[in-house]
Amino acid sequence: MPAPRTRAKRTIKGTATVAGEVLDWELLSEQGWDPVEGMRGLRIAVTLQRATGRTLILQYPAPEQRDMRDPSARERPKVDAARVEADIHRAVAAGFDPLSRGRPRTMLVEDLPDEA
Repeated sequence: MPAPRTRAKRTIKGTATVAGEVLDWELLSEQGWDPVEGMRGLRIAVTLQRATGRTLILQYPAPEQRDMRDPSARERPKVDAARVEADIHRAVAAGFDPLSRGRPRTMLVEDLPDEA
C-alpha cells in the first residue's frame, strides 16, 4: 500500500521596515488542527534582521469549518506581502516592541487595532 501523499511546506518570506528597523517575516505554520486550541489559522513569524530581539507570531483567523471532501475547503490561504507588512505595523502600534527581549509574543490579527 503506498504511503499517503503529504503537501510540502510552502516557503514564503519577506521583509518589512518599521521605525527604521528591518524585520524579516516567514511562514511559521499552515492552518490546521491544534489539540488544545482547535482549528488554528495560518501563522507568520516576524524577527529582527539582526539576530537580537523578540519574535512576533502573527496568527490569522481560522477559516470557517467546511466539508473537507470539498476540494476548495483544502486550499491554502493566499499570503499577501503588503497585508503582512500592514499587520506588522498594526502589531507595533498595539504595543509589540521588536527590540525587547523575551519569549515569542503571539498576537491574533483580528484583535489588532485598525491603522488610523
